[in-house]
Amino acid sequence: ASAYIGPFCYIEKCDIKANVALYSNVSVYENTTIGKGTIVHSNTTIGVDGVIWGWGPKNQQVYMPNFGSTLIGNNCIIGANTTIAKGSLDNTIINSEVNIGHGCKIGHDCKIGEQTFLSTGIALAGGVKIGKRCFIGSGACFKSAIRIVNDIVVGIGSVVVRDCNISETVLFGN
Repeated sequence: ASAYIGPFCYIEKCDIKANVALYSNVSVYENTTIGKGTIVHSNTTIGVDGVIWGWGPKNQQVYMPNFGSTLIGNNCIIGANTTIAKGSLDNTIINSEVNIGHGCKIGHDCKIGEQTFLSTGIALAGGVKIGKRCFIGSGACFKSAIRIVNDIVVGIGSVVVRDCNISETVLFGN
């Protein structure tokens, strides 16, 4: 009852907790949970299928269905024009107090740790895991299945193609 649902929102069967604000044109697909006090800005899509495919018989592309959920923690801020794909076989999880800038793309099965900040225009391919209290600079891109630990800073426009297991590290460039 305390949630705000703005005009032209599209909401399937999901769980929206207390004091959530969904501004105009937000789409929330089934099997999504949005935690208390989270703000979702306009034109954002949460819980959409990831575009996952593999090679089938006779080298044909085979689209793979998504069976996971999307879980958004408490007190998050999700910027406008952001897309968060639901999990494929696992869940996509955005932990509490995460801030996601405008225009970010978060692939299936991603996990983002508490108090992490994603600046504008970030692209995370499927299965990326980002630790707690990280800062990801504008326009950074992550290859699929990359893992970085807690307290990492990723520079503006960086392309992350390898895991980083050393906390308090600054990553920049390619």
